[in-house]
Amino acid sequence: MNLERYPVIYEGSVKRVRQVNPATETRMGEAIFEFTDFSSVKDYGQLPFETSFKGEDLCTMAVESFREIEQLGIRTLFRERVSKNAMMVASVQTLNPDHVDLSEVRACRMIPLECIVRNLVTETSSACKRLKNESLFPQSLGLNEMPGSYPVILPRMFVEGSTKYRAVDEYLGWEELRILCKESVEIFNRIDLFARMIGAYALKKGSNCGLIINDFKLEWALDAKGELVLADIPLAIDELTSAYVGRSFKSLDEFRDSMEIFVPGKNHNPEAFVNVSKQIFRDHYSAAHPDWVKALSEAQQKGARPRDYPKAPQVPSRLNELAVAMFGGLRNLWCPAMLRDAPPLEKSTVEYKQWACENYMEGKIT
Repeated sequence: MNLERYPVIYEGSVKRVRQVNPATETRMGEAIFEFTDFSSVKDYGQLPFETSFKGEDLCTMAVESFREIEQLGIRTLFRERVSKNAMMVASVQTLNPDHVDLSEVRACRMIPLECIVRNLVTETSSACKRLKNESLFPQSLGLNEMPGSYPVILPRMFVEGSTKYRAVDEYLGWEELRILCKESVEIFNRIDLFARMIGAYALKKGSNCGLIINDFKLEWALDAKGELVLADIPLAIDELTSAYVGRSFKSLDEFRDSMEIFVPGKNHNPEAFVNVSKQIFRDHYSAAHPDWVKALSEAQQKGARPRDYPKAPQVPSRLNELAVAMFGGLRNLWCPAMLRDAPPLEKSTVEYKQWACENYMEGKIT
């Protein structure tokens, strides 16, 4: 398919959306999601480097996940893959709940929330930050007390939601989100049910691959009949964080007393598990460029425009090479019928830890 035939209606940090047929209030449209090799972390926007094959790997994982989620009986907006790094999807309207009365638009639109499914709380997760600043409480996660160390395996899957499409999105309680989204209790019950079904699928698939699925994001829409469908991209490189443990397992309980996550500049235990996702770029900036991270955070808190953010530093070429290898290894484990030439994760994660141990020291890269 010649993608250039279709106009770009949205240019994001890592994805272009091309319009095939526009959506209306009564009719779903068609669009193409085209994934680039760029990355974005810390709400910065497009970082100043590309990671070869990333768009293809992300698309491949998303296609596999969409197809297998549909086998669970959950309908999605996915239609077909049209190139190595692009897919055709049904499209709907994206409306800001602060500007439009969503109670009057009951079909063919996104539901303005992001659903987050958590099995673990890691030291680098937003949940950990919220626990520490007391905007999230241990009891909400099913814990008896504040964790003394991280990661923490939760006693049960935790599903929460945040706003979407606002200048600054925030985590809210489900009742507040339901009122904001103008949705029924029935729709929100189905969101919770489907999120847990997808969470159980992800845990099972991950356990067979030797991957602990720490957390992931989901988005939802209403179709032409006003029924719930899964939207956007599920369970791909940019939408999840996962720890590669190197073997299949039956239960997260096997790791409850011994789990460590490798974090550059903080935990260099060579036996710790690597968080295989774009988290490796987040970790790099936190370890090697803490002054930039601080300046970025301050600019965001002051409401600066993205073009006025402090310029992101480049990442080391070797780190990017390792990311190419690890993303390929992750894609090959997740999608065994759609392989590309990449070393196994067992090899690339060891090489990454060796490189990191040699190059990060006290929060700065040497």
